[in-house]
Amino acid sequence: QVCGDIHGQFPDLLRIFNRCGYPPDCSYLFLGDYVDRGRQQLEVITILISYKILYPECFFILRGNHECKIINKVYGFYDECKRRYSVKLYNVFQDFFDALPLCSLVAGRILGMHGGLSPELTSWAQMDDIVRPLDPEDVPLAMVKSSEVIQ
Repeated sequence: QVCGDIHGQFPDLLRIFNRCGYPPDCSYLFLGDYVDRGRQQLEVITILISYKILYPECFFILRGNHECKIINKVYGFYDECKRRYSVKLYNVFQDFFDALPLCSLVAGRILGMHGGLSPELTSWAQMDDIVRPLDPEDVPLAMVKSSEVIQ
């Protein structure tokens, strides 16, 4: 199953699992934008991380544009972390987001990602060369690339 843009909508995430199946019985590729806007951002990102830890061979999560501190500080994730727990927790999540791959190659032929490609990228090898963790503020957009291969 391929899913995108949950944006803190925990009931929607549970509806997806109820309809399609729960890991490890069903494999998932999430394309990013787990936080911001919704009412249960922490619940969404926590369950996704938990499934990734429990089932790394069938549960994949990519980075979207909202898994970036310059975006999620404005659109609500920072405020939710600060209100419910602490800024320290927010920073831990940012470290996690910086380590997420930006794209994946599924079965050697399907490219999955949240957004588009830079015109500077011409091969899979280029995308695979980036060193993570990656803070988008530290890298020119033309060079942003990071990947995960899914068999």
